[in-house]
Amino acid sequence: MPLKAVNSVGSEYISYQLQPSNYRQSWFCPSCQEPMSFVDANTRIKHFRHLVDRACHTEPETEEHLTLKKAMFELLTKYGYHCRYETKIGSNVADILACKGDEAIIRAIECQVSPIVSNEVEQRNKNYSEKGFTYFWVLFPKYYFQEASEYTRFTCYRLKEIERKFMFEPWLSYWNEKLRLPEYLSFKPKWRKGGGLCSTLYFLSSRRWVLP
Repeated sequence: MPLKAVNSVGSEYISYQLQPSNYRQSWFCPSCQEPMSFVDANTRIKHFRHLVDRACHTEPETEEHLTLKKAMFELLTKYGYHCRYETKIGSNVADILACKGDEAIIRAIECQVSPIVSNEVEQRNKNYSEKGFTYFWVLFPKYYFQEASEYTRFTCYRLKEIERKFMFEPWLSYWNEKLRLPEYLSFKPKWRKGGGLCSTLYFLSSRRWVLP
């Protein structure tokens, strides 16, 4: 469910910014150039979809992913960044590209909701670096940063593999829905009774707030 499409003359539009007078146009996918339709959804974000099922990277997407992309796009725009949705960079498609003024640095923003392994993260980051882009990942806490429910006397978290591997990297953050900001989280491992580190459980040790 992409948020971006182009019309018959190649002008780019964002779905939820469309005015009713612009709804009825011929829409096309910027990636595969196949026809698309505009979906004026009442209970979810307005979006585009392919008229025929295609093996296109832009579909499918969850409501959480659409919402996170929209929130990050609006936040970055508010802080003076020029942003674009769903841009192909080498073998990847960045959820958002962001740059500020005449700044040479272009940031590829990955809004990650679904599970992903560290090898895939490293591959995408390598691709962005080779193409001259910096990168910034925002994890959606519904599927990451999970409390260990079996512990009731203290708050402890189970981290997925990519969280454990990249927890100290400056490009990895979490989305804070309450504050509507990305945040860095730091963790420290839990010690087992009798000594030794627990390989799966972590305490939240500090927080650092950030904008990319």
